[in-house]
Amino acid sequence: MKIFYLTLFLILSCTHSEIERKIASQNHYGWKLTFEDNFESKEKAIAKGAKAECFEGPIACNYYGWRVSECDETHLNPGMRNFNRCNWHVWGGANWMGQGDWGAGEGLNSFHPKAVDIINDKLYLMAVRSDVPKEGQSCRKMIKNPLRPQDEGKVEDNQCLVWSGGIGSTNSTYFNSKMLGFSQEYGRFEIRAKISYGPGSWPAHWLLPQRRPENLPAECHIWPYGGEIDIMEAWEDHPTRYSTVYHGGVCRDRLKYHSKGDHYATRHLFPDLSRRERKEAFYKRFHTYAVEWEKDHMTFYFNEHKVYELKEGQLVRAYYNEGENKGQIVADVPLEIPKGAFNILLNNTISRNSRAAWEKLAVGESAGEDLDHIIDYVKVYQRCTEEDDPKDCYFPQRADITADIKLYPNPIKRHRPLNVEFIAHHDCDQAEFQILSRDGKTMPQQIISQQKTQVEGYSPINLQVDTNQLTAGSYFFTSLISGCTQQKIDARITEQFIVVE
Repeated sequence: MKIFYLTLFLILSCTHSEIERKIASQNHYGWKLTFEDNFESKEKAIAKGAKAECFEGPIACNYYGWRVSECDETHLNPGMRNFNRCNWHVWGGANWMGQGDWGAGEGLNSFHPKAVDIINDKLYLMAVRSDVPKEGQSCRKMIKNPLRPQDEGKVEDNQCLVWSGGIGSTNSTYFNSKMLGFSQEYGRFEIRAKISYGPGSWPAHWLLPQRRPENLPAECHIWPYGGEIDIMEAWEDHPTRYSTVYHGGVCRDRLKYHSKGDHYATRHLFPDLSRRERKEAFYKRFHTYAVEWEKDHMTFYFNEHKVYELKEGQLVRAYYNEGENKGQIVADVPLEIPKGAFNILLNNTISRNSRAAWEKLAVGESAGEDLDHIIDYVKVYQRCTEEDDPKDCYFPQRADITADIKLYPNPIKRHRPLNVEFIAHHDCDQAEFQILSRDGKTMPQQIISQQKTQVEGYSPINLQVDTNQLTAGSYFFTSLISGCTQQKIDARITEQFIVVE
C-alpha cells in the first residue's frame, strides 16, 4: 500500500506547478457574493431585499443530525423573531463535539434552542445552565446514525447539565424536509466573530458535505470520507491560539487523515498590540475568519493574513479509520481537495475535559458573556471570471504582501542559466531583484533577461540568472517590491537556490 501511495504522490507532485499557475490565474479575479446574513432585525433585512416569509412561521430544529422538526416555541428566545428561516436551522440534541461524550461516558452539554439568540444585530451562540433537575441529569451521547448498522441499539440520552448553541445551513435535499438553507461547492466562506472564552469553551466555524457522495457506496457515506473543513476552532485552555483543520479519508482503504494548522497571537497577526494585549486579542475582539476553497487548493485567512494552505496531492499522514487496526498509522497519502456542495455550521461547545467548567456550572454558576460566541456576519462568495465586470467583484485587501518565486532547475549546475518566475499577489509600483550570498552580501548583478519591472498582481515576471560568476554554494534570490496595494506597502520576498559544479 505504501508503494502505491508513493507512486501516486510522485504523479501528483508533477502537477503542483500547474496548480500554482491556476492559483495565480484565479486570484487575478475577485469574488462575487452568493450568500449573506448580517443577523440584523427582520425589518432591516427585509428593507435590504430579504423575503418577508423567511422570518415567518416555525423555525426548524435539527435533532441529532437525522431528524428535523419544528422548534418548540417555548424554547425560543425573543430575538429569534429576527432569525432567517430560509438560511438556517437550529441544532438540538446531542452535541457531538463534546470530548469525553463519545461512547457510554457522561457528557456535559447538548444543543438546545434556548442557547441561541439574536441581540443588537448579532447572533449569540451561548452556553447556559439547563433547566434539567440535578437528579434527572443524564448526558450519554450515543448518536444513532441510520446509515450505520453497527449503531443499532445505541441510546440517545441528552438530559444534560449545560445547553449550548449551534445553527446550520443544511437544506432539505439532505434531510428530505421543508427546511431551506444554503450550500455551495467551492468559494470564499467568511465569518466575522468574537469567540467565547469561559470555562471549557470550544467555539467553531466549519463546513460539511451537503449531499452524500454519489460515487461512493453506502458504507462510505460517513465521516470523514466526504471531507470536513474547519475554518476556526478555539479552546479555552489555549487562549492565544486557534486552529484550522481539514479532515478527509480514503474510503476504499478505510483510511482517515487530517491536516491541521495552529495559529498564535503573535506580533505578525496583531502588529498594533502589546504582548500583554495579544494574550486576550482572539476573544476580546471581533475578527474575520475565512477559507478560500478552490478545485486544487484551500487557503485559510485570519483578518486577511494568510495562515494556512493545502494543495491537492500533498502528503498527509493516514490512519485506519475502522476495524481491528483502527487508529494505527498506515502511510503518508496524497490529500484530496473535497468536491461537492458543503453547508455551514456555527456552534458553541463546552468541553467535558474542562474540570473548571464542570465544577463551575455544576453548582449553577454562570461565566456570563465569556461563554457567548458572537457572530457579526456570514458571507459566501463564488470566484469571478473574465466575463464578470470587476466592479461587481470583491477583492479582499490582504494584510500581508505575498508573492511566489519559482526557481528551476534547483539545484542548478554552474554556467547554466537559472530560470525565475515571479508572481506578486498585489499590484505594486516597482520590483527590484538581487542575488544574495548566505551571509547577506549582494552578489554582482547576474540577471541577464527581464520581462518587466512594473508589477501587476498575479501576472508573472519571467527572468533568467547567469550563474557563471557564482561559485558552488547556497544563494538567495530576493525581490524588493514597493508601493503595493492602496496602502503603498513595501516587502521583501526571498527564495533559496543552490549552485553545484
